[in-house]
Amino acid sequence: MFKTGLALIIIFSLLLANIPLTPAHSAIAPTVEVSTDRSTYSIGDRVVIGVWVSEEASVTIRVFTPAGTVTYNVGAISYGYWHTFTATGLTSVPGTCTVEASASFPGWGGATYTASTIFYVQGPPFDFSLSLSPISKSVEQGGTASFQILVTYSSPAYSGVTITIDVSGLGQGMKWRLGTSDDLYISTSKDTPPQAYTITVTGNARGITRQATAILTVVPRFDFSITVNPSAQTMNIGDKASYTVAVNLLSGTPAEVSLNVSGLPADLKYAFSPQTGTPTFTSILTIDASGASTEANYTLTISASSRGFSKVATATLSVKREDFTITCSVNRTSIRKGQNATLTFDVKPLGRFDETVDLTVSGIPDGATPILSVPSGKPPFTSQLIVKTGSSVKVGEYTVVVKASGKGKTHSSTVSLRIDKMASSLEISVGQGWLGILLEEFEISGIMKPPVEGSEVDLIYQGPGEKTITRKTKIDREGRFKDSYSPDELGNWTVRAMWLGNNDVEGSSSNRVTFQKTSILPAPLSNKMILAAVAALAAISAVAMLIRRRRRIKVPHIKPQLLVCPKCGARVGVEDLFCSSCGEIVREPQPTA
Repeated sequence: MFKTGLALIIIFSLLLANIPLTPAHSAIAPTVEVSTDRSTYSIGDRVVIGVWVSEEASVTIRVFTPAGTVTYNVGAISYGYWHTFTATGLTSVPGTCTVEASASFPGWGGATYTASTIFYVQGPPFDFSLSLSPISKSVEQGGTASFQILVTYSSPAYSGVTITIDVSGLGQGMKWRLGTSDDLYISTSKDTPPQAYTITVTGNARGITRQATAILTVVPRFDFSITVNPSAQTMNIGDKASYTVAVNLLSGTPAEVSLNVSGLPADLKYAFSPQTGTPTFTSILTIDASGASTEANYTLTISASSRGFSKVATATLSVKREDFTITCSVNRTSIRKGQNATLTFDVKPLGRFDETVDLTVSGIPDGATPILSVPSGKPPFTSQLIVKTGSSVKVGEYTVVVKASGKGKTHSSTVSLRIDKMASSLEISVGQGWLGILLEEFEISGIMKPPVEGSEVDLIYQGPGEKTITRKTKIDREGRFKDSYSPDELGNWTVRAMWLGNNDVEGSSSNRVTFQKTSILPAPLSNKMILAAVAALAAISAVAMLIRRRRRIKVPHIKPQLLVCPKCGARVGVEDLFCSSCGEIVREPQPTA
């Protein structure tokens, strides 16, 4: 038995001598281990990965993350120590990540063994923010504006979380709705007041509320007006007539407007110049009656259209064979009594009218005289109507009609003529002669233009302490008046003249004139001296009269003073030699002594 066992040992030893033996540790199956420097990371952190093998091996590392799989080919590494490297980009998304190490051991015929470990990427808490693009926008009344709602999450891992949207800050007639791709549409109406609105978008998710704002400015919607000038006109067959069409911008952003006209027969041609434009603009509508054959009246409807809506204006057109027109340069005028009114009338032909037109005047008030510079003629011609008013004409409003007649046709032009009162003026002066000084009396003299004989003028005196005294005096035929006044108090006094006027002449007042009363004599002596002075003055006057009679000085005869021009009836001043209206001599110069 012993021999048999020994033989077996020898045979087994010989067999072992022919087989290459691995190191003592290789007698156990190889192993691989993998680990990370931490078990939990924050987003963006770097990860240190370590791998250990029990024998030399070729290692491949694969990391499975929520964002995808990342593979690292580490290659051959030695056994007995940890081989580490730093990996980036593994922590971009929060969640659980698995690190798997695959080791291929050549000593074991390329057998592959694996090991794995996990780590966690801790993301931020759920949150989001909102913004609107653009942050401001304008829209016309009745239009719709669009914004894009932009959502940013605290982590991409939260993408897709449902957010509830609400919109506030809308004005009258405004509505909102959400479209696809996070689009926000805000519609307005024609009644939405034009102004800037702050639109607030509120989002809510997982108990968190966030807001974003934008400015929506509602501007007035595009609107315009259309007018036609003239509103009516007459043209002759064979002629052309023009209307001015004005398209004015009222509100909003201007857009192109096109013009058209209706109401014309086929034998009347028309053209706009231009036919389209952007308000505000003016176009000339020309009507060509060269193909017309009959007289008729037409109502033209001129339309301006843009963006689906139109505005219209109307005008009338009369097509005549031959005619004429008469117009005045004014439709209303006014003068004062005694003045002349000049009115200019234009008579123009329509078409080929070539006959004499006679002018007649009616509506002239009593006391006024009409004169036509051209009472008749062939159009075109101009005639001036001069209306001369005398002193007897009554103040009031009159309708003057100039009628033009020719070739069986009659037209007229009417002017409103208002005749106002004559203007008046008052002038006064204050004087004091030596006798007035003795009598402490002042002479107030004045003149009124034009003179209104027999009228009373109020002389208003004001003295110290606001004392007021009113005295009346009458106007003579030359418009002069006077007063003698002895103030009862010393000091400064003023006087002014005032006339209230009558039915023909306006009232007036003069400037205020200042004078001063002072006493030059003691009171006990003043009366005696005044009496003596008066007696002496009377004696001197008597002697002077006797001497004058003895010399037999011939007093020149003064003709009656004229107040009205005998030729044209205009008022003249009492000192005027010539009429200021027509140049007529109204008074002979008076001989000097």
